[in-house]
Amino acid sequence: MTEQNQPEQNNSSNPLEAIKNEITASLNDKNKKSIPWNNIVITTVLGVLTLVSMAQMAASVKIFNKLKGGVIPANASTGVPQNNSLESQPDMVGGC
Repeated sequence: MTEQNQPEQNNSSNPLEAIKNEITASLNDKNKKSIPWNNIVITTVLGVLTLVSMAQMAASVKIFNKLKGGVIPANASTGVPQNNSLESQPDMVGGC
């Protein structure tokens, strides 16, 4: 093979090699070990969302246990009178 067909391996003038060396140097920098602020913000938001979902889960378990225990009847009305007549239903739904 000729020298023209062989890739440059250890030449620092190669742009890819220069980028690789720059990335390696930045990763090995002992002074830059702090956590970026965006990671802290994302972690905080995920923690808050987790706490909210746990509170919702606890509330739903409490309601489920009340229904299961008979404290609230399963067919309790919502306070709005229900009309099951087909005549009271609209003829067209969604404008069709």
